[in-house]
Amino acid sequence: MHRKQGIKSIHLGERRVSDMNFSKFVTLPKAFTENNLDEGRIVELSLSPDGRLTLTPVRKLEKAE
Repeated sequence: MHRKQGIKSIHLGERRVSDMNFSKFVTLPKAFTENNLDEGRIVELSLSPDGRLTLTPVRKLEKAE
């Protein structure tokens, strides 16, 4: 993942976890979806031992021509 130099994190507010059938969901902020997601809109989820959930955009690799 590429990080902009000097910026460690930006707080994007709190989100309510909602129910949907037998799952839970959270809406993603527009700043994240517009600036970080490719057309496939796929993210990788990681859970740290301290309970921190991290979303990382999955980028498609460009084919070598």
